[in-house]
Amino acid sequence: MTFCKDSFAHCCNGLLGKHIILLIAMCTCHNSIAGVREDRKAGDQSIRFVATEFTQPQLDIGPDGSKFYFDLLGEIYSAPLKGGQAMQIELGQGWKTRPMLSPDGKRLAFLSDLGGPIGLWVKTLGSPSEPVPYDTRANADVMTAAWISDSNLVTSGRGLSDIGGYSLSTTSESGPLALSIAGSWPSGRFAASMTASRDGNFVYFIRRGKLRRLELSTGIEGEIAGLPPGASQLRMAPDDVHLGFVEAVKRIDLERLKGPSYLSLMDLATGKITTTSCSMEPAADVDGDGPPNAAYAFLPDSKGILSSLGGKIRKCIFEGGTRSIPIRANVSIKIAPRAQIGTAAVGAQLRYPAPSPDGSKIAFTARGKISVLSTATGTTRRLTTHSQLEYMPSFSSDGSKIAYVAIEDDGSSSLKIRHVESGSEHVILSTNHVLANPSWSPDGKRIAFTEVPANSYNKSEIEIVSVDVATGESVSLVTGLQPRDHAKRVYPSAQWDRGSNGIFYLAGASGDPFQSLMYKEIGKEPAILYQLDWSILNASISPSGKVVALQDRKGILIAPSAGSSFEKITLDGDVLSGLKRIVHDDVDYMVWTRDDRIAWIVQNEIVVSDQRFEPRNHFKVEVAKEPQVPPPGRIAYVGARLLPMVGTGEITKGLIITNGAAIEYVGNYSKALIGNAEVRDVKGKTIIPGLIDVHQHDYWMNFDVTPHLNQRLFNNAAYGVTTVFDPSYPDLEASVLQESSADGDYPGATFYSSGSALLGQTGIQLYTEIESYKDALLLMRRKKRMGIRMVKDYLQPTRSQSRWLADAGRELGIGITAHEQNNLRTHMALVVAGFGALEHSIFLRAGHVYADVRKLLVESGIAMTPALADDQGLRFFATSPPSRIRVDCLTTDMSRKRLEEPRPDFEAMSLERTQKFETAEQYAEILNQGGRVSVGAHNLPAGIGTHWEMWLLGMAGATPENALRAATVNGALKLGLEGKIGSLAAGLDADFVVLNSNPLDDLKNTIDISEVVRRGRTLTWPTGRTHSTTWTTKESWQTCKDWNLGVGSVTPFGPRESFVRH
Repeated sequence: MTFCKDSFAHCCNGLLGKHIILLIAMCTCHNSIAGVREDRKAGDQSIRFVATEFTQPQLDIGPDGSKFYFDLLGEIYSAPLKGGQAMQIELGQGWKTRPMLSPDGKRLAFLSDLGGPIGLWVKTLGSPSEPVPYDTRANADVMTAAWISDSNLVTSGRGLSDIGGYSLSTTSESGPLALSIAGSWPSGRFAASMTASRDGNFVYFIRRGKLRRLELSTGIEGEIAGLPPGASQLRMAPDDVHLGFVEAVKRIDLERLKGPSYLSLMDLATGKITTTSCSMEPAADVDGDGPPNAAYAFLPDSKGILSSLGGKIRKCIFEGGTRSIPIRANVSIKIAPRAQIGTAAVGAQLRYPAPSPDGSKIAFTARGKISVLSTATGTTRRLTTHSQLEYMPSFSSDGSKIAYVAIEDDGSSSLKIRHVESGSEHVILSTNHVLANPSWSPDGKRIAFTEVPANSYNKSEIEIVSVDVATGESVSLVTGLQPRDHAKRVYPSAQWDRGSNGIFYLAGASGDPFQSLMYKEIGKEPAILYQLDWSILNASISPSGKVVALQDRKGILIAPSAGSSFEKITLDGDVLSGLKRIVHDDVDYMVWTRDDRIAWIVQNEIVVSDQRFEPRNHFKVEVAKEPQVPPPGRIAYVGARLLPMVGTGEITKGLIITNGAAIEYVGNYSKALIGNAEVRDVKGKTIIPGLIDVHQHDYWMNFDVTPHLNQRLFNNAAYGVTTVFDPSYPDLEASVLQESSADGDYPGATFYSSGSALLGQTGIQLYTEIESYKDALLLMRRKKRMGIRMVKDYLQPTRSQSRWLADAGRELGIGITAHEQNNLRTHMALVVAGFGALEHSIFLRAGHVYADVRKLLVESGIAMTPALADDQGLRFFATSPPSRIRVDCLTTDMSRKRLEEPRPDFEAMSLERTQKFETAEQYAEILNQGGRVSVGAHNLPAGIGTHWEMWLLGMAGATPENALRAATVNGALKLGLEGKIGSLAAGLDADFVVLNSNPLDDLKNTIDISEVVRRGRTLTWPTGRTHSTTWTTKESWQTCKDWNLGVGSVTPFGPRESFVRH
C-alpha cells in the first residue's frame, strides 16, 4: 500500500474510535505509481482481429441498463446492451480484468497487475484523468472487490506468499483502509468469493464452504445457513434481497463441466433458494472455494442477468427467455518480443574444489575426471588415467594424498586414496550404494563421507559415515538425512572441526521453517549451531572457527561464528540482509583454504580470495574433452517414404545422405548423388525426424555423482526420442548432463534443461528471491554461462518479476517458460509480456476457451507443452504384456511401482471421460490451427511416454501430421533449435527414426521402430559397457543384460496393440 504522510490525519478522522474494527487510513498518492507505467519496447508484435467469441468475460451493467462492461484479453470494453460494436476504454498499461461500475455509474473499478501485484484501480468515466490506485499492495493480490457506496469499496486480497489465505479490507475515495477483526479470523482460506450489499452495511463471503455475513459498522460476523456445498461466485442483486451464486464443479467431473452451470438465488429474508434457468459457462472449482469472481451481472431491475456461454454473451430473464447479444470488438494487442535464443561458448563445468593444505594446488572434477590446478602456474593435469568417473577430491592434511569417489557404469562406487606424486592408489571401500563428499580429518586418520542407498532419492536414508584410513573400519556418525533439493550440492557433506573430534553438517526436512547447521561430536548427540533461512544453499565454518561463510543464489555472505558456546543462532531473512556480502555472483561451490581464505567456482573459473575476502587469484580453466569415437562417413538411406516436417510434404521415394553427424541431402532419390556413400536399403519404410520431448523430468536418478550412462536418456533414444528438455533440474546436474550428452557418440538422447526453476513461492526450499531487474539479470547470466537455453519461471508472484525475467532473457538471448497457474488470465498476461513458452495445461482449471484466446495463442507463436497424458498414460502402460522386451528393459522400477498403486478414480472411467481428454481436444484444435503445441511426457516412463502424449493429441483430433509436428519441429522451435533439429533438411543434425510402417496411416505406428539414428550413428548399446542392475527388475535382468537394440532373436518391439487401448 502507498502511504501519504500529509493526509494521514484527514483520512483517519472519526475512524480510530472503533475498538472492534481497526481502520488504518492509507491515502492515494497518484505520483507513487507513475514509475511503474512502462512503455512497450521497439519490436513489439501487434495482433489485430475482430472478436465475436469471448472466453469467460467478467461482466457488469450500468445503472441505467443501456450498456454493459466486460473484459477481453487484458482490456476493458463497453457495449450497448442491445448489441453492436464494443468500444475499448483507455486504462493504460497492465493486464486489466473484472470491471465493476459504481452504483451511480460514474466510476469504473477494475483489477490490474500494473503495480506488480494485482491491485484495485478506479477510473472516473468521461474524465481525461488516468485511473487512480485504490488498493495496490506491495505484498498481496486483490482477488475481488465490491462497491459499498458510490465511492467506497470492499476488497478481498491474498498475500503473495500465502497458499489459500484471503483477507478483507475496505477502500475509499481518500485511499485504502485496512480492516481486520481482532481475534476473529482463523488461519486458512476465507473470503475467497465475496460481495457486498448495495446499502454498504454488509459483506457476504464464503469461508470453508460456509456463507458468512459481516456487518461493517459493528464487525459482527455470523453464518447464514442453507448454502449448498461448492457454492461460489457470490453476487448481490441490486434489490439487496437476492444473493446470486453458482455451484462450482469438481475438475474431475467432466460431464458437468461439459454442460453449463445455472444461477441460483437465495432470498436473504426467507432463506429460500431458487435455481433459475439462466445458464453460463461451468464454474470449475479452482482452489477449494470456487472461482472468486462472479462471471455474470444482474440487470438493474434484478429480474435477470448477463452471462456468457459457448463464447457468446447472453441476456437471460428469470421469468422469460434467453437471447444472445451480438457483439463485435476490435482487438489490438501489443506483444513484447520473445528472446532470440542464442548459443554461447560454454566452458567445462568445474565441480567439487579442494585446495591443498599449502595452497599450491586445487583439485576439482571436470568432464567426469579429477584434475589438479597449480596455483603458481595456472596449469592443470589429470590426476589419473582411469576410464571410470571420478568425483569429489579431498586432500589429506599433509597434502600428499587425495581421497576421491569413483563411479562405474552400473552405478556402484568406490572410495579411493591416491598418492599425488607417485600415482599409487588403493580402494578403501566399495559398494553398490552411492558414496559422496569425502572429507579428510585434520589428523589424517579418518575420512568422513556420505552414503546414499541406490534409488533412494527423496527419502530420509542418507548417512554420514567415518572410515578409518588404516583399517578400513567404518562407523555411522549421522543417519536419517535428506537430500538438499534446493542446494548446488544435493547430498549433505561433513566438515571436520580443527581437533578431528567431530563434524559440521547441514540438515533439514521439507516443511521445516529452517534448515540447521549442526555439530556432531563423535560419541555425543548433535547440537544446532545455526538455524538458517532456506535461501542458504551452503554453510561452512572457517578453519579458525572465527566466521561462517554462507552461500545463496546471489553470492557469498560472512556471518560471525557461534564459537564454542553452542548457543543456537538464527539467521533469517532480516539478519541475512545485514551481513557482509563478499561475492555478488551466483557461485557454484565455495570452500575454505587452510589459512582462512575462500575459493569459489563459477562454471569454468576458480577464484581465490585474500584473508579480507577480496578476490586475489582468478583461474579460467580449460579442460579438453575425452577423444570421441569418429563419426561415420557418408551413408545413403535409399527408397523410404520421408516425412521432413518442413517444405512441401512427404516424399514417397526418398533419399537421405548423412555425412558424419549431419544431414547432407534430403529429397527425391538420385543415384548420381550417392557416390561413395554406404547404401542402406530402406524401401517400404518411413523416416521421420528424431522425436523431441520438451517437458520430461529425470526423476529418481542419483544426483551429484550421476553415472555417464543415463538410463532415461538411453531409454528415450531407444524409442526414437533423440532430444529431451527438462524444465526443472538442479543447475549443476543440468550443466554436466548437457555437457556430456552433447557428444556425438553419447549413448542416449541429447539433454537440455532450464536448470533449477526460479520458484517464487516464499517459505519453500527452492524459493528464488527476485527483487529487481539486477537480481533477474544475475540469475539469468549464470544460466547463460551454463549453456541454458530456456529458464523456467515457477509461480513468480508479480508482473514486475515476470517482466524483469523476460527483459533479462531478451538481453541475454535466453528463452523464458512459465509453470501452470490457476488463472487463465495470468497465462495470457505472460504471453503478452513476451514469454516464449507455457508448461502444463493452461486450460485444465479454466474450462473451455474460445476464438479470442485461441487467436492470441496461435498468432503470438507461444510454445505450449500441456503434458496431459501423465496419469492416464500409466493405464496404457498397464495394458502392455510384461514379456515385451522393450517394456521390460527400458522401464524403471519406480515406474513399475507407480503402476502398483491403486487408482480407482482412473480405473472407473475411460480416458475419453477425463477432463484431461477434453483439454487435449482444445490443444488439438489449436495445433490444427497452426499453434505451437509441443509434446512432453512429464514423468511417464522415458521414451514410450512421449509417444503416449503424441497419440493423445491424435485421439483428441489433431491430424497425424500435426501430431508428428508437435513431437518434432514444434519442440525445436520452443528451444530455438529449429536450425539444428526437428526436421529432415540438409545441414541439420542427422537425428531421425526409421519406421517399419507409416504413421500418417495410423499414428500409433510411431512405435514400430526399425532403427534410430542420432548424430549420424545408429543407436546401439556401447561396446564393453554394462547395464546397471538398478535399471530393471530382478526377473527381467537375465533377459536384459545381453540385449542389444535390434540385435538377437528376441523381437525388441511388440505389436502396437500391446501399447494402446483402442
